Amino acid sequence: MSLKDYIHSGMIEDYCLGLLTPEEMEDVAKQANIHPEIKERINEYQSALKQYAAELSPGTAKSHKQQLMKIIDNLEVEASLDIKNLPLINKYSNSKKWLPLAKSVLPSALEEPTLMYELRDEKGINQFLIWTIADSPYELHDDVYETLLLLEGECICRVGEDAYHLNTGDFLTIPLHKPHNLEVINGPVLLLVQRLEAA
Repeated sequence: MSLKDYIHSGMIEDYCLGLLTPEEMEDVAKQANIHPEIKERINEYQSALKQYAAELSPGTAKSHKQQLMKIIDNLEVEASLDIKNLPLINKYSNSKKWLPLAKSVLPSALEEPTLMYELRDEKGINQFLIWTIADSPYELHDDVYETLLLLEGECICRVGEDAYHLNTGDFLTIPLHKPHNLEVINGPVLLLVQRLEAA
């Protein structure tokens, strides 16, 4: 695994959250001693967690703690993905854990410009895979919150007047009422898309 892949694998975030096995924790600590980039990423992430904790006021601490516990619960489910019990994706989701599941349900080759495969559609939650070599037209959502996790490839997602260059492992949240599209840079692109009904 290259240094860049290691940094984007989610191991550092899991290390900071204490979600790794003792052996994995030791390995990350060893890698941090060898590679300054890893040590720097650990320090940045730990600083962000400390700042987040410091910003919590006594009145909101309980709700933030509950939110954080939901994220941690989601990460635990993600660690052993089961297609019958899929977690919600969030900015801490690890594309390397989702990719084998995606490969297990998709054909071995992309035979059309775009293939969509639905993973989940229940209780206001829709999750599906998009495997494509084609750019997608602009769309806009007024009633669902959409998030993307890029499992393979490279693309640009334009949201309103902003452009986001996404590489494998990147996560993006699309705000309501914002037109957005996708331009494939290095394909095929494999995306995990999640849509949650707006309240």
